[in-house]
Order: sequence, then C-alpha cells, then structure tokens
Amino acid sequence: MQKWSRSSARPRALAALSFTIVLLTLWVAFPADAAGTYKVKQGDTIQGIAQRHGVSWKALADANGLRPPYTIVVGRTLQIPGSGASASSSAASGSGGRIGPG
Repeated sequence: MQKWSRSSARPRALAALSFTIVLLTLWVAFPADAAGTYKVKQGDTIQGIAQRHGVSWKALADANGLRPPYTIVVGRTLQIPGSGASASSSAASGSGGRIGPG
C-alpha cells in the first residue's frame, strides 16, 4: 500500500479548487432569487428568460399575467412555471417580449 505524500495531494487540491471556481462562476452567472422565480435584468426578453428555464415564452407570460406587447420591467420578479414545456421561437410567434422602463 502506498503512503500518502504531499505531492499526491496537490492534484486533488487543484481539482477541488477548480471545481469550486466553476461552481462559484455558475452561481454568479445564474443567480436565483428563489426556487421558481427570476429577477428581470436589463437586456432580458420573455423569450430569452423562457429558454433559460426550459419553458415556453407563452407559459411564462401567462404565469405572470403578461399580455401583448409582453413588456417586462427591470427588477420585476417573474414566477417560472413548471419546466418541461417546449420553448417556442419568437420569430415564429411574432413576439419575444421587451423591456419597459423601470
């Protein structure tokens, strides 16, 4: 049986550090306010938010009482409906939502 050595711990420590950095990067890039919610940021669209959460833009709009022209406001917290619905294309539907003044 091989004895534990300092040199064999380095690759494991580097792997653990790398894994931690990846997790922190993902946590910062995709923050969640709470399970099933999303806080609108500048540049977001209904279509883009829906695609990131695996739901259709229509289901997202309906869950939040949005009506044409589907304007969302920066800072608003949207409820994300149950996942699994297919995201439809804004080109095919004619609307991808837009950001309104905050």
